[in-house]
Amino acid sequence: MARRGLFLLTVLGVFVAVWAVWSESAPSFRTGDGTEPIFPALAGIDPEISGLNVETRDYTLQLKKAGNNWTARSHADYPVRSAPAMSLVSALAAMRPLEAKTRNETWYPIIGVEDRATPDSKSRLVTITGNERVLAEALVGKVSASLGADLIGGTFVRKPGDVQSWLVTGVAEVPGSLQEWFEPLFNIPGPSLSRITITEGDEVLLAAVKPAPDASFQIETVSPSLANEGRVLEQVLMRRIAGVLVSAQFNNVRPASGVAALPNKRKVAFVTSDGLELTAEVSQLDTVPWVVFHASAPPQSSSATLAAEIAGRTEGWAFQLPQGEMLALLTKAEDLLMSEQSTAPQDAPGRIITDPAQLPFQQPGAPGGR
Repeated sequence: MARRGLFLLTVLGVFVAVWAVWSESAPSFRTGDGTEPIFPALAGIDPEISGLNVETRDYTLQLKKAGNNWTARSHADYPVRSAPAMSLVSALAAMRPLEAKTRNETWYPIIGVEDRATPDSKSRLVTITGNERVLAEALVGKVSASLGADLIGGTFVRKPGDVQSWLVTGVAEVPGSLQEWFEPLFNIPGPSLSRITITEGDEVLLAAVKPAPDASFQIETVSPSLANEGRVLEQVLMRRIAGVLVSAQFNNVRPASGVAALPNKRKVAFVTSDGLELTAEVSQLDTVPWVVFHASAPPQSSSATLAAEIAGRTEGWAFQLPQGEMLALLTKAEDLLMSEQSTAPQDAPGRIITDPAQLPFQQPGAPGGR
């Protein structure tokens, strides 16, 4: 009898848990009249909207609006893509309540509307401001699976500080990563590269050329301090450096004027077959590496327009690149050379700097300089 009782209790517990989950995502049989927006302060006041803040488990972003354009107030007022911002504002303004959902905070994670401070929270906090007041604030949760056949769709939301959660009309598209808010700095296919030159201070450490789009890089110039008979280029690491130019994104940005210009600054210059020259200058600020880009091309050349577009997005700014791209730019020149008899690694990580003490330049007073 004891075993049977335990079995029944177990079955009952499973049933209650399944019912709790189903009840939060079940089709809405009790719907609102759909006439009153859940955020009435957004109705018809688009010109009043001046700010948009987004906080997720992966990033925090504060935007401000000027006319039809948006900039990242949290990232030195660098321009952002307007489409995600306008889409998010429009989605919240159009939301209408369909059905009241759980008021039990232990069930919030089921529909993704838990407080941001909750450990492992997956909710997205969206705040829209205007005229120095909050017009709308929502913890945006999961998209409702029960409204999949509905063209408008539905989303679970909850207002911060309010225990009541809601299933509302519409879907709020919150970008999953910080990079999705910004246009790529540039996107230059690897096959178009014809030359890569690495310089530190006034010394050219290494210059490599590629005679054809599908050819391997070859040594053109190498510093006497690195020269050695029978050495060839490490092609895996050269391709990683070239990969910096493909759909280049960034994690942070600041005015270039605030980045210290060091005398032994690392420069990596890329030249394409149609004459575009893009130089990445790497400096340090408070032990953090920042990159300043300069783009140019001969007047009237086929790459002149592209060079002007890149300069418009990068000139006057310094960027923190994702770790992989940053480490590729900081690859030590000696690691790019290998004995002709050596076998290049195919899928191995390669000899890329991972210890900041091994950086090819150092902020004055920083440990580990060369």
